[in-house]
Amino acid sequence: MSNNWKNRVDAEHTRREEEAERMSATEKERAMEIHRQRFKCHVCGKSSEKMIEATAGGKPYLIGYPDDLVKCDKCRELTCEEHIYKGICKTCAEKL
Repeated sequence: MSNNWKNRVDAEHTRREEEAERMSATEKERAMEIHRQRFKCHVCGKSSEKMIEATAGGKPYLIGYPDDLVKCDKCRELTCEEHIYKGICKTCAEKL
């Protein structure tokens, strides 16, 4: 009987952790949706599908900058791997 309150506290703690994980997954999905809309290749319009991930305090978090698009050295626009070669995007290369 003396540990009954501890069991209730443990159950509440577990419930809150599970709820935070569910909210976290929903927030991550929403963040990716916004990310796809915001970051696109300026040549073909392909949306970014990866965000740069980092860790702080042992927990991963998303930085919000694309991990699968590269800035062109000439125009500084984000470009997918298919449309960049040696740091220059297809659009800038056609102007050379």
